[in-house]
Amino acid sequence: MTPAPSRPNPLRTLGVVLEERFRRKPDGSIWSTGNFGDAFWQRYLEVFDAVVVIARIEPWDGTTPVGAVTRDPRVRFAAVSPYLGIGGFVRRLPSVLASVGRGIEEVDCLALRLPGTLGMVAGLLRARLPKPYFVELVGDPDSVFGAGVGGRMAPLLRRIFVPGTQLLVRQASGAAYVTERVLQRQYPASPGRPVSAYSSIVLSKDWFSAPAGPVESPMLRLLSVGSLETRYKGMDVLVSAVGRLVAEGRPVRLTIIGGGAFLAPLRDQVAALGLCDHVDCLGHQDRQQVMMAMRACDLYIQPSRTEGLARTVIEAMATGRPVIATRVGGLVELVPDEWLVPSDDPEALADAIVRAWPAEIRAAMSAASVTRAQDFLPDTLAGRRRAFYHAFVEAARHDA
Repeated sequence: MTPAPSRPNPLRTLGVVLEERFRRKPDGSIWSTGNFGDAFWQRYLEVFDAVVVIARIEPWDGTTPVGAVTRDPRVRFAAVSPYLGIGGFVRRLPSVLASVGRGIEEVDCLALRLPGTLGMVAGLLRARLPKPYFVELVGDPDSVFGAGVGGRMAPLLRRIFVPGTQLLVRQASGAAYVTERVLQRQYPASPGRPVSAYSSIVLSKDWFSAPAGPVESPMLRLLSVGSLETRYKGMDVLVSAVGRLVAEGRPVRLTIIGGGAFLAPLRDQVAALGLCDHVDCLGHQDRQQVMMAMRACDLYIQPSRTEGLARTVIEAMATGRPVIATRVGGLVELVPDEWLVPSDDPEALADAIVRAWPAEIRAAMSAASVTRAQDFLPDTLAGRRRAFYHAFVEAARHDA
């Protein structure tokens, strides 16, 4: 990686294009249901003077849970007309194009967090508004749409987003990936361009725990955390797996944390399978509540149909939890192969949970989790990101 430049940075204002739908409260403050708040933007502000967030903003309805707020005066928002889904995007296309274009005009350079519709739009608009940009690739559109996200439109979206993402990565002045190998193979950067690998996770040191010892539990406590805006987290598969365990007479209790459009259908599935005494769907919880839930569980499960590099798996590992996951995306780089199972296979998932039942096995898994989580210590990730952003600035300066 190119060392940090000694010359002043000519690219002072960075535009960050991402898919998050932000909420504006009546007092004007802007909130995220995820982690996109002041702590997240700090990574960019270590190198750039200001950040303009180009994303959808909608009025807060007073009920949607929100987590992270942006108050830093160095961060401002270029609001994109709010829309939901591809149909909403098409209906508001002229307004979306105009608002993304205005956002690009405000900045010196861009960070495209892909895959994403707005990132693709920003990439297309660069032909008219040329600005240097780098890509932060946080997922794989091939596996996302291959898993059925997008419904009947999924095959078409796959044919658009996969080559479109490949082109944007290839033309970028730098590319960073959340995986170490997986995404790099399908979405390679051009030779000679700065490349890095780092997670998007914002993980304070209080998440990290010592490995758990071999403690027998009268009831195995399972946990899974993830958005239920789509079905790609595979929570329905996990519920079916728990149904198999209950039918075998095994004492097990599953807690699912996460909100979204598919929370109600998931609760309906739990009721239909007669699992109300064994499965709790809690909806959205804040970060502190998630941490507490992770430290209280015996086994963390990530049943995703598609995944980049699951933040929640890293969090679970940091807290010393044993992890079972599906063999998709970047999960293969996080979880030992013996604890990976095929996606959409409740029987294989139930069998893996049974294999992990003995306390001594879970203790060994816990030790492996803590060791792997050390690669995601805050200082380690911050150093990689900072070096990459400096290298991008140098590459863009060279291209100018």
